[in-house]
Amino acid sequence: MQRYLVIGMGAIGTYLGGSLLASGAKVGFVERADLVKSRLDHPVKLLLPRSEIVLSGVPIFPTIPDAFLDDAWDAVLVAVKTFDTAALLPALNSEKAKIRKLVSLQNGIGNESLYAEVLGWEKILPASITTAVGKKDDGTVIVEKFRGIALAANCAESGSVLEDFQSAGLNPQVVNNWKAMKWSKLLTNLQANACSAILNMPPKDLFQHSGVFQLEMRMLNEALQVMRKLNIPVVNLPKTPVRALQILAQQVPPRLGQFLSEQFLGKGRGAKMPSLQIDLSAGRERSEVDDLNGAVVKEAAAVGLRAPVNAFYTLTLKAMISGDVAFETYHHRPDRLVEDFYKYLQKEESCK
Repeated sequence: MQRYLVIGMGAIGTYLGGSLLASGAKVGFVERADLVKSRLDHPVKLLLPRSEIVLSGVPIFPTIPDAFLDDAWDAVLVAVKTFDTAALLPALNSEKAKIRKLVSLQNGIGNESLYAEVLGWEKILPASITTAVGKKDDGTVIVEKFRGIALAANCAESGSVLEDFQSAGLNPQVVNNWKAMKWSKLLTNLQANACSAILNMPPKDLFQHSGVFQLEMRMLNEALQVMRKLNIPVVNLPKTPVRALQILAQQVPPRLGQFLSEQFLGKGRGAKMPSLQIDLSAGRERSEVDDLNGAVVKEAAAVGLRAPVNAFYTLTLKAMISGDVAFETYHHRPDRLVEDFYKYLQKEESCK
């Protein structure tokens, strides 16, 4: 087993590090300086499908350079939000001679290029986690739906990570096209995420409204159009049939598509709220919407396309985070959301 330094001790980082630790790997964490003492004094508990792990006695460092002072690590696993990537780069650059490989498990589509500018592509191993991991009120990390992890085949040392992830029960699977992997994961992150946050409604309720269903399918098609323009195929991920989502958005008649969305996309998630809604309701000042829907808008513009639904979602959610749009404006008001989108679209068309 190799030695793993996990950057980020949130739900995903705890799940990965705890699973590797339980399988015999040496594991350390980098956590925010203001949280290190709390993590050491009150070790996090990880509930796996068949076991329970308490992360006591593991080294936790306040910075990346601190982690490399007296320890050597075979791989760095990045498990923080995409908006934290830029802040990591200076520290990664200062330790780049000691970093052998970096596994990027973040959402979004631009992280790997930023890391490669610092470390070189030969050290970068893109990955996408499809297992749903959450955190209980007492801080316990729990596996909500076990699926797996997709690993790109581009890194020369991906085989050793694959073996360790297999030993840790993480269900890793190799994907040959890493860009297809990241974009396909993006599709799953887009679905019923920003819209759910704006309306403060669980996904199971969204698709009961025909107007919202149409917005969601149009939003996915905007991303699919960009992928087609970039010649990036949709690929299935571990226990995640992303191609079925593509077919739903592009080929299934609307009435049947809405029914299937209610049954499989909505009810399959139950009352669980998606990440963007959780961040908004918690009052957090930063959101990944820029790195999800906003990324589609940016990439669409780069290839001469438009993504108005993704743009509207991004602008609206950011305005709600900043307080420019009141939380109550769209609270359980799907008709208002649909109406305002078409007003936005009309205004955009008139400005062309």
